[in-house]
Amino acid sequence: MRSEPDGLTIHFEGDYMAGELACLLPPRFTADGLFYGIPGARFPPPSKKGVEMILPGTPARIRLAGIGPKAWKAAWKKEQHEAAKEGDLLCHLGSPHSWTQRELLHAAGAGIGAVPRSRRAEASAWLASALLRRVGLWSAAGIALSTTSWTNPENGGEQWIIEHIHQPTPGALHHDELVGLMTAPEWGMRVKVTDRWCACARQGQMCLVKLRSTQDEAGELELRFPRRETPRAVHAWGGELYAAKTLAAITVPAGLRPGPEPTC
Repeated sequence: MRSEPDGLTIHFEGDYMAGELACLLPPRFTADGLFYGIPGARFPPPSKKGVEMILPGTPARIRLAGIGPKAWKAAWKKEQHEAAKEGDLLCHLGSPHSWTQRELLHAAGAGIGAVPRSRRAEASAWLASALLRRVGLWSAAGIALSTTSWTNPENGGEQWIIEHIHQPTPGALHHDELVGLMTAPEWGMRVKVTDRWCACARQGQMCLVKLRSTQDEAGELELRFPRRETPRAVHAWGGELYAAKTLAAITVPAGLRPGPEPTC
């Protein structure tokens, strides 16, 4: 992932993700009146740079990189066919450049077609928001090969899990230093470490850090740090993509680093 002014670029592993994204992201109302997708999300024709998701009336945009135009068009066509068969209303089709009235009512909390959400997930929404605003930090912890996040359905979505597959490099942030920046009083999140397991000295194992709010807010963050060595990383991601990921790695100036690299 890479943050930008008014935007975010998320790199996916390949075209095989197109079908799932075309199903989950575009806003729709089912024949039963339930709502799925992201209210207001619209998708201009894709380009070689990837699929772009915009929010009409705002400069906000998210680029879904790594998915080719052909794959997205095929997935979107299939989704339209399935929606027509089920009697679903795809908001994008009738209003490609603006919100529909039903979407506006849904977003305003009118409850029309709303899918019930866990109160715990609602209460921990601040955590997801804070994470997105600090997404650039992941490029400072070595070569960011893959960063995946999800919520734990067993606790109603209150727990956020992030798995950051990376290759440690000289000068990169140790995972404890990364956590130090994430919890810094000046620019960090309102979280503190509640549990930590460092496996840097144990080959084949991953380090883990758990954090919770310093103000007793709902939500738990679990950070996982699997490591990959160069030959394995090049084999898994390919030489060209690996080279691009290497160039994307950033170095945090010494004055901003939270302290000397911890010893595990």
